[in-house]
Amino acid sequence: HSNGYPSDSISLNEDRSGIQFSWFDNGIPAAVGRYSTGMKQHGKWKYFHKNGNVSSIEIYNESKLVNKQYFNEKGELLADTTNTDRHAQFKEGIEAWLKYISDHLYFPSAYKIVNADVAKVVVTFTVNENGDIENIFTSTPFDKRFDVIAENVIKKSPKWIPAIQHNRYVKEVMNQPVTFQNYREN
Repeated sequence: HSNGYPSDSISLNEDRSGIQFSWFDNGIPAAVGRYSTGMKQHGKWKYFHKNGNVSSIEIYNESKLVNKQYFNEKGELLADTTNTDRHAQFKEGIEAWLKYISDHLYFPSAYKIVNADVAKVVVTFTVNENGDIENIFTSTPFDKRFDVIAENVIKKSPKWIPAIQHNRYVKEVMNQPVTFQNYREN
């Protein structure tokens, strides 16, 4: 991680069997498990909440999930193991997210796009385990003035609903195309 803590560690044999460890950015283990030949999840995999308590214990047979147990953040076994995995989401939904971008986006003053009607940049950002936006950068730039405006719109975003994997909140990297419309004067 950018703070110096390890992120992932994997040790594989020639047949691609082995073991994997991963950690959260606070140094707490995130997951541990083994791979059988061909790097297929096999046996017991443990996933953890960011506070260090187990979030799920999953049993795999050649990458096929055959059993799972879920635990809340206090470490208590949950009776319901319904798959809760989901991507990060803007709280009010995708339409509200697109409206938020449109309402806060503006065209740089004294700038005209020549030979086109639109300029597009792609902003990459992370929604962390708390739903906050971080690690914002323009992955497909156009012009620094446009890039900064697009990044600032994303940076000022309200909280999101974080992604869930293996019954715990996780970071998710998102890519957002941002379109600037070239308004022509008649």
